[in-house]
Amino acid sequence: TQVQALGLPVTLLDSLVTQLDAFTALVREAQAGLRAFSEVEATYGALTRRSLVALALAHGLYTQARTLGAPPWDAEWDLARQAYGAAMRRSLAAVRDLRTGANPLGIEDTDLPLYRVGDQVGPGDRFSALSDYLLGQPADARPIVPRLIERTREALTDVRGAYLAARERDVREARLALEQDRRLMDINRLYGEQIIGLCLDPDWIAFDILEQWDQIDANDCYLADDVQPPCRPTAEETAATLTSAEVAERICVAHRLRERVGEAASLGDPAADAMVDAVGLKIMAEDGFDKLQITAIEWGDAGLDDVTVDFTATLDGATSAHRIHLPVLRTLNLNLADDTPASLLPEVYRACAHRRSVVERVRPTDGDAVCDLPDGCPVGMACYRGECTAGIVAAAGVRPECYRGALGEVALAVELARFDVRIARAELDDMVAAFDVAMQGCEIIAEAYDSIAALGAAHRAAMGAMADAKLAANLALIALEAAKEASGIFSGNSLNIGAAIGALTAIPKAAIAVLDREMGRAQTEFEAAKAAIQAQAEVAACVNDASVHMVGAQTAALKIKQASLEFTRQLVEFNNLKVTLDGLLLEGHLSLEAERARTLSPLNTDFWIGEHFDRYERTLRLAKRGLYLSLLAAEYEFQASLPYRADILRATHPVQLEQVLDDLRNRVVTGTVNGASPTDLVQVVSLREHLLQVADRSALGAGWHQLTPAERFGRWLAAPQFAVYDASGQYRGQEIPFNIMPATASAAGPVDVPLLTGTDCAERLWSVNASVLGDGAAVGESTLSRLVVRKRNTFHSQRCGGEPGELQTASTRPSRNLFLDPLAYDASPEAPGALGEDTGYTAARIQARLGISRAELEDERYAQGASEELAGRGLYGDFTLYIPAESLAGEGRDGLVLTGIEDILLRLDYVSVAGGL
Repeated sequence: TQVQALGLPVTLLDSLVTQLDAFTALVREAQAGLRAFSEVEATYGALTRRSLVALALAHGLYTQARTLGAPPWDAEWDLARQAYGAAMRRSLAAVRDLRTGANPLGIEDTDLPLYRVGDQVGPGDRFSALSDYLLGQPADARPIVPRLIERTREALTDVRGAYLAARERDVREARLALEQDRRLMDINRLYGEQIIGLCLDPDWIAFDILEQWDQIDANDCYLADDVQPPCRPTAEETAATLTSAEVAERICVAHRLRERVGEAASLGDPAADAMVDAVGLKIMAEDGFDKLQITAIEWGDAGLDDVTVDFTATLDGATSAHRIHLPVLRTLNLNLADDTPASLLPEVYRACAHRRSVVERVRPTDGDAVCDLPDGCPVGMACYRGECTAGIVAAAGVRPECYRGALGEVALAVELARFDVRIARAELDDMVAAFDVAMQGCEIIAEAYDSIAALGAAHRAAMGAMADAKLAANLALIALEAAKEASGIFSGNSLNIGAAIGALTAIPKAAIAVLDREMGRAQTEFEAAKAAIQAQAEVAACVNDASVHMVGAQTAALKIKQASLEFTRQLVEFNNLKVTLDGLLLEGHLSLEAERARTLSPLNTDFWIGEHFDRYERTLRLAKRGLYLSLLAAEYEFQASLPYRADILRATHPVQLEQVLDDLRNRVVTGTVNGASPTDLVQVVSLREHLLQVADRSALGAGWHQLTPAERFGRWLAAPQFAVYDASGQYRGQEIPFNIMPATASAAGPVDVPLLTGTDCAERLWSVNASVLGDGAAVGESTLSRLVVRKRNTFHSQRCGGEPGELQTASTRPSRNLFLDPLAYDASPEAPGALGEDTGYTAARIQARLGISRAELEDERYAQGASEELAGRGLYGDFTLYIPAESLAGEGRDGLVLTGIEDILLRLDYVSVAGGL
């Protein structure tokens, strides 16, 4: 088994996470109006069902893997499960938001980005503080939203650069790949053309020879396949012509060589070598070897490589049965040493040719036309399909039409040279025989003369020399035949001859040298005979006639020499071409492998475009959030309803955002509402008189508490219903609620506070301050006291140009960072107190002074202890005054005395524009 670095269950979950995230992206696009709702709904059902099935499959595979112990990817499995759960939650949240119509950016229209407000100076800057903070002013170096859009454009530039770089890289890689393909094609063509030149197979194409062939049989690749009769035998024809004599001869050759050189000669199969060693002993036995008989031949559809031979070998009446694969029998691997005697192979082949003739003796000289095996037919005939037939195999021989290519030319030349040697040897035999007859006639004539003895001796000496010459010629022919078979020409052999060719070609040369020597000796003896009978005219005339045959024999010997040398030269050339073919194949394949192994990576570093695209998506969403918040701020500050929401949500390019940004800037550039400019205003209100409206009951009759407003106010502040306790029951202070609302034009109800008369609108609180009045309001020397004014996060302003009493309502959730993208961060629950935070309160901490009069407090220069923590909120709404327990006097502690406080004055600094009269 193979250890997997990452298990299949992990891969399944990773794939599910990728699919779920892709689906979530589709849902968000539909939420922004970029896709049809129906398209997402159809995908949702199918994906959910299939993901659950895949999840179950992954769990099942993981459970099975655990049966063998914890897999090496166990930690990755836990991470993949968590990632899948998060991806599923994201997709479900996206579908929920789509169905409920939630804002794709996660920003509600009532959310105000009240950030960085409070340190502006001047009514214009204060009035448009939010818009200026987000949209920027001409003097701003790095305004928020323009900078976000600029970053988006930079990210887009990076994406384009990465895309162009990736495309350029792909082009370079494609060009490199094309160049490599061209080089591979050149390599294929270079070697393919040379290989085709050697074999010239018409079905071969130079461009794919190396791709199609790992090995090519150089022994017959040059033989034509489209010639009739065929130039190469079929498996059936090979089986028909295979004789017991051939099997015996091949076993004999292998056996004799193994006796002489050991394992340097082998059939390549230990069982076959063992059989050769055993059967070879029987074949080489001078006495007792009866016969070697083929009993069956089988062949299949694989051609010559699928022929199996069954045979028996008999020695001294004991018969053994054997089986061998014909290609194994015909494969003799020789690894001869350089010092191998040159006479080895000719001696082996000559001895085994004799044993072949022994086996052939058992074949009939004439026989019936019906046969079962080749040995049932006379020598020279084959048993083909149950009949003794002559010439069923039209071997290539000296048929020029069978040869192709350079190898074929040389193979044909070898065959022609061998044929010439046979002809010359036959001529030599004829001339020697004719010379012998002529000389015998001359001896008859010489009986009448005294020269008979000398002539007879010369005749016998010349014939002895020519007999040795004939033997040398036969030896040369045997050596040439052995070399031809060892080279594999026409024999089907695959003989790894090692140094054998050198030895084989040395034997014909030695034999030719003997032939030359013996023919020279014969000529010398003949010349001596001629000299001995010069005085005897009749005998001399006879000997002179015999010299014609001597000259013919000399000519035949020269032909043998010439043909043998040509045979040897062509044989060496043939083997050189075989080596060339094998070398071309090997070198070609190595060249292809080396070319394919070349590194094609471009010089530049390979960056993945997805990294830049992800950054662009993040910056685009952040820019859209910033611009959307700018839209809300502009609508809030300038009391406008602007048509840019859909444009922002659907934007996919920074240019689209820049268009909205320019429009927003043009809308707010005047800094006015309905042509009215903002101004700063200050209003000091009495908590007792204006906000709580404590009545004067000092003139009430008997039985009533006759309290002044100051006394009632002090008791009101200390009332138990305003006491605040923490969760542990610890007293925290007093909190008195009140509200500030504008005076309405209607007299239908009491006015909460006559703060304004309806001439202002778009009022926004800027700062709040306070003064504590009362002679007994505090104990101690400190003139300061900590007070907290809390304002509800839902607030109001009067709408400019609206109906009397029409309010603009807005809200904020201070703890929420509206610039954080919920898609970039896990949607976790809001911070404690954030749920329903728009109905909660925000605190402004005031360092209130004791005894500051209304006149002093109304002075626009007075700002000691003021708080701007509520800056930017609508002026109107619900408030509370919180007096911490730490600010109250107690046992041994200085502080405020609630019952001694006569009034608390609140200073409200706000900015507004003039409303309609």
